[in-house]
Amino acid sequence: MVALVWYTSYWLRFNLDVIPGQFFLLNIKRDLPYIVTIQGVVFWFLELYRGVWRFSSLPDLIRIAKAVIIGTGLIAFSFFLYDRLAGVPRAVIPLYVCLLLLTKPRLNCKHLFQQLFGEALKAQFLGKMA
Repeated sequence: MVALVWYTSYWLRFNLDVIPGQFFLLNIKRDLPYIVTIQGVVFWFLELYRGVWRFSSLPDLIRIAKAVIIGTGLIAFSFFLYDRLAGVPRAVIPLYVCLLLLTKPRLNCKHLFQQLFGEALKAQFLGKMA
């Protein structure tokens, strides 16, 4: 999800047009492993994974917002230290925050598990309730 949001941020920055080769090949592909790692560690550190299988509540939404803001801050700071954000357009970072806050990773994860495991997941869940 994080990788898709980062790519979409670039795509929106370039007005839904083809991303120029210099940005795509040099920056997006180079930066993507760092972005996914940093954001994943922040999600794990803030225990965002705990809210995956239950209904979203206000504490879950606050935890998501904290994780997105802290992760984005760490990403921007690390890229600033690396090359002073030379390859990242300034509009990408706010777009990344907005898009990541608007997505619902929990629902996407739930949908993925539902598609992969289907009835087995339902049976296991209902078996624990009985």
